[in-house]
Amino acid sequence: MVGMNAPIADPRPANAAATAWVQSLLENLTEAQLGAPTPCGDLDVRAMARHLHATLLQARAIAETGSAAGQPVSVEEFDASTFATRRSAALAAWESAPLDRAVTVPWGTAPAVSALGMYVNEAPRAEAGPTERLANWNGRIPSSRAAEDVVSH
Repeated sequence: MVGMNAPIADPRPANAAATAWVQSLLENLTEAQLGAPTPCGDLDVRAMARHLHATLLQARAIAETGSAAGQPVSVEEFDASTFATRRSAALAAWESAPLDRAVTVPWGTAPAVSALGMYVNEAPRAEAGPTERLANWNGRIPSSRAAEDVVSH
């Protein structure tokens, strides 16, 4: 068991892996899947993709300025190409961002290391379908596991 004061691992590698994985999911979405529900009852696949785009903008702003203030929670774009561009910019910003400073995130103030980790803190189950994995990457816990694999590759 890890103690409360144990150092937190650098979340940048996990963030890079998680965002690469989300990008691959977006690359494989079909038009027919965009209106499908997700385990996050208020978001369909299109809305989830738009929100995930916004989280990249938030993460980049946190790395560059120490604050996500003024960043959207959702954007109009939901395509894989724009996500890839935003992902590259966010990853580059975090390369030199100090992890030991306090930053302002949508839910309050936190150490930068924790703030970035919150974007990837919900590890999906290995057998989870792509929609559940998107919800988990977004930090949401699906209200019901019964809606698994609503959207499949």
